[in-house]
Amino acid sequence: MLLSIVVQLMVTALLAAQASAGLYPRDSVDRLQDSGMKKLKAYIAANPPESGCTIEKAIKRKEWSSLTRGERRLYIKAVKCLHSRPSKYPRSEAPGARSRFDDFVVTHVQQTMSIHGTARRNK
Repeated sequence: MLLSIVVQLMVTALLAAQASAGLYPRDSVDRLQDSGMKKLKAYIAANPPESGCTIEKAIKRKEWSSLTRGERRLYIKAVKCLHSRPSKYPRSEAPGARSRFDDFVVTHVQQTMSIHGTARRNK
């Protein structure tokens, strides 16, 4: 499962980098990305994910400046919605969480060591 999550995060990061590729001249980072994508595709071909997630289906993160006004409004509306809903965390687990937005932060903090590929080795 952890390997699947790491692969999905790598795919998302590489696709996000691809999305902004036309904004700047190609450089060594772009070539590294190309090499990484080839290796990632080969890895996925040899180890297909059980979930059906593919590079082609991965959601691409968009840069704020590339969003339309409508998309920006929807994003802001979604953030405000998260702020307006009460937290689902018990106070004993996240005493500072007051909203669903706070829940998002709590979840991120709690899972940081297992979802970010921090390269920590078990000793």
